[in-house]
Amino acid sequence: MIEEHCKDCMSALGCGFRGIYEWLDEFFPMLGFKHRMKRHHKDGVEEVRKKWGNDAARAAEIHIKKDCYGISSNCSSDYGNFSSCFVCYNFFTYWLFYK
Repeated sequence: MIEEHCKDCMSALGCGFRGIYEWLDEFFPMLGFKHRMKRHHKDGVEEVRKKWGNDAARAAEIHIKKDCYGISSNCSSDYGNFSSCFVCYNFFTYWLFYK
């Protein structure tokens, strides 16, 4: 999946931004799908902007929109509560019932 994100950003921004995707998905091995509640939201994008700048933040937005079909304002720290994040809840509902 990271290769696909790199390809998307290479065509949109001229750079692959692999490190940004690895940072966004850092919690996947521990949390599985729920890793998106850690950094796949506007606060995560702003954290990327502070650490790596505007182009990296744009890459984070592209990544999150592809993964979550949108960007929520933030996600709950209660990682079991998908309804606290509308984007995550919609994705999880789709994934659970239609895949």
